[in-house]
Amino acid sequence: SGISSAKAQRMLGWTAKRSWRDYLDADGKALPRG
Repeated sequence: SGISSAKAQRMLGWTAKRSWRDYLDADGKALPRG
């Protein structure tokens, strides 16, 4: 992709180890962040 994992991590506060499934429920809605 055109964006690096490090940049994405800084921007979004996520790590490449985690996938979008960690942040979306079965309906595709964002899960509340702890």
